[in-house]
Amino acid sequence: MVVRALLIGKNPVLESNLIQVLDEISSKFILDKIILDEALPSYEYFEKFDFIFFDDHSCKREWLKFHRKLKPVFLENNVAFFLVLGKTCGKEEIYIALEAGVENILFLPLDISSAINKLKNSQDKKKFFSFYNSKDYKLFFDNSSNPKMFVKRGIVERANHAFFKSANLLNEKSIIGKEFFKLFDFESHQSNSLNMQRFEHQLVKSVEFLNVRLRQNNELFHIRTISVSNRSSKFIAEIHPISKPQKESFKDLYLLTKENYQGHNNIGFSNDYEKLTKRERQVLDLSSKGLPLKEIAQSLGLSKRTVERHRANIMQKADAHNILEAILFFSDSEVRV
Repeated sequence: MVVRALLIGKNPVLESNLIQVLDEISSKFILDKIILDEALPSYEYFEKFDFIFFDDHSCKREWLKFHRKLKPVFLENNVAFFLVLGKTCGKEEIYIALEAGVENILFLPLDISSAINKLKNSQDKKKFFSFYNSKDYKLFFDNSSNPKMFVKRGIVERANHAFFKSANLLNEKSIIGKEFFKLFDFESHQSNSLNMQRFEHQLVKSVEFLNVRLRQNNELFHIRTISVSNRSSKFIAEIHPISKPQKESFKDLYLLTKENYQGHNNIGFSNDYEKLTKRERQVLDLSSKGLPLKEIAQSLGLSKRTVERHRANIMQKADAHNILEAILFFSDSEVRV
């Protein structure tokens, strides 16, 4: 594998040192050079590099504007940015760099051994990120029986065969290249709208959205989004079609979360409720109130394992993938508050 690096600045000694360092990292490497001026290359130019070294030995902070502008590109593509400071740069320069989010700082004259270790550490961090771009993962993604999408910067890059089948869609152009959060109606439910904002601002790594409609054909799904890494706006969306018709009562499904459930404890259940044993009804009722497994077990004087078994029976009788779908299945056509 060829390692690509970029040196920004004109420093023959540093260039020679970096060639020595890169030679220890990989038998095949390319070191490009540019001199910073007002006209920066396109963002795509910087995406291809594994390492970018910015020589600011004069401590003029020319790196700061560059880093601020290109930081999203570095994070998106896992490009390791290295700031190279001269020996005359003081602590203040280091503090500013750290506050700006620069993780890698090298000092002149370059310590070859230290630089090699820092580059190796950056490569180790990249292994997880690179997994999602590997041929093995793409093969798994495309052939998975679970509907999935791969989203980059909010745009759907790929969707697997299982998704198109479950969504009853034949035209890939109707999905690929579209904005993920506009393809589905996330805003019709308060909790989904809130979770969408939490996930978009990377406050959480994973979020579940319930009762989400695909705008193109009104098919209903439960969706789980999972960030590829802490620093990336790439994510995978697992999209599960809802097998049972949804009752109008659960257009306010967000009430099922524990925080929002206070004052909404009287959910009615349909005739299918008679399929359940007395204990299963108790477990279902407490589950519909948003109680976690541990609290249900304590309330009924049961072990957590027994409650799990009752939940499994409930889901089997509802032909549901999870307890929320089971609650949907057994609910009445109205929520009685």
